[in-house]
Amino acid sequence: MRMEEIPVMPIYPEAAWREVEEWQLIGPFEIGVIDPKGIGADIHSANPGLFRLFGPESGYQQDIPGYAGLSWNKVNSGPKGLLNHNALLGTADEAAAFSYVAIDSPEAETTYALMYADNFVQAYVNGELVEKAMGFGAPGGFVYVPLALHQGQNTVVIKTINHHGDWFLRFRLADPEHHLRLSIDPAAP
Repeated sequence: MRMEEIPVMPIYPEAAWREVEEWQLIGPFEIGVIDPKGIGADIHSANPGLFRLFGPESGYQQDIPGYAGLSWNKVNSGPKGLLNHNALLGTADEAAAFSYVAIDSPEAETTYALMYADNFVQAYVNGELVEKAMGFGAPGGFVYVPLALHQGQNTVVIKTINHHGDWFLRFRLADPEHHLRLSIDPAAP
């Protein structure tokens, strides 16, 4: 699969982008049948499993009841910010996984991330779904994600959803001032 950012128009120079090297990852969660024909105007009704809340959307908390025996695990991303879910979680059809990182910002600001996933992806910032940060495709191409950060620690959770076969997430963070601190420990950074 193509892993380039072409034909996406860059909004920051290459030097401003950074990979998130460490994540907390949990999954896979079964989400039920996905109807690819229902991806479109009425996606919520046709595919309610894509929007089901499992708990990890609000951030990392270890050993929460209801995670169906699943636990968060520290993982490292590969080249160009790639999280290969097949290698990390195994191939799981009609399933979701959650990747968590904390971003500490010295001031309230909006920055962007660049996401690319197979098959579907959603971003949650401080527990809230970023409506403009959803990609529904196979893979759906690159999506610019506005991250409205408040001063101090922010939780960023990426929900990657697999329809069938391989699944992965690629995530890059824009940090043009080089002042954002990343952590996978909710008590830090």
